Amino acid sequence: MIGKIVVEYAGPIAMGKREIGKHKKRAFYHIGKYWHEHFLPKHFTHAGAREYHYEKRKGQGETGKKFKRSYTGKKHRVLGHTLPLVYSGETRQRATQTQIIKANSKRVRVVLRANKLNFIPAGGSINMLQEIRSVSDAENKVLQDEFNKHFQMTIERTNAKKKKVIR
Repeated sequence: MIGKIVVEYAGPIAMGKREIGKHKKRAFYHIGKYWHEHFLPKHFTHAGAREYHYEKRKGQGETGKKFKRSYTGKKHRVLGHTLPLVYSGETRQRATQTQIIKANSKRVRVVLRANKLNFIPAGGSINMLQEIRSVSDAENKVLQDEFNKHFQMTIERTNAKKKKVIR
């Protein structure tokens, strides 16, 4: 008869569900921070408007009187720019400077303190909140790669050990 056998596990195989969840939470937090630093500022540019397929604003692409009387024309005349999701710059500043990232083992939420993005212009169908939340396919791929890289890195640094006695 064989006595008791002690099997030792080390590394990722020795981790429990709770510990893996902690590593996933850290990885989700990392991609939330990554999105906020690298992709959010692009939403306030013309290139971002093209990439995320923003709805055209009134007067965009127009010339002459139609442009001058439109929202875009007035914004250009008064403020000197036609940037999307930006009027005075207050919303852009608040959104990009304040980082509130909430992560768990299943998802990440980036809270933007930019209340003016909740407004829907009268008589329009532009949803600025939906526009700022959009992520392109290329960005989605980058975020997936960042998650995998960060998750793998944190798991490899773990010194988890577990012993199991088999009788």
